[in-house]
Amino acid sequence: MKRRWAISAVFLLFLGFAGCMSSGTNVSDDQIGKFVKGKTTEAEVIAALGQPDSIRRTSDGEHTDNYQYMKASASAQSFIPFIGVLVSSTDTKTKFVSFKFSKANILLDWESSSSASTIGTGPLSQH
Repeated sequence: MKRRWAISAVFLLFLGFAGCMSSGTNVSDDQIGKFVKGKTTEAEVIAALGQPDSIRRTSDGEHTDNYQYMKASASAQSFIPFIGVLVSSTDTKTKFVSFKFSKANILLDWESSSSASTIGTGPLSQH
């Protein structure tokens, strides 16, 4: 019985390390391509993507809806028995998409940026 409990505990420990975490709305390039400048409304963008993560308004009545996405996962070397703890790292990907709308809520422009990085979390990590 104790051995079964120990195996279960080790399994749960590794399951916790194996997971990944994501947050926000992942807007794909295909989704962006469906929106037409000068024609698509803010309501159509929100219907397709959901509510924006943030909104920036300007004094002239224009506004920008922002969508942010972040994903983090343990990199492969983190799972090497015994050594993984020393060389572990986390791979991260982020994407930021902005849609600029007129006073009449018509799409004026959009902008997108993305990045990927590796963050060393173990004492011997090279990142």
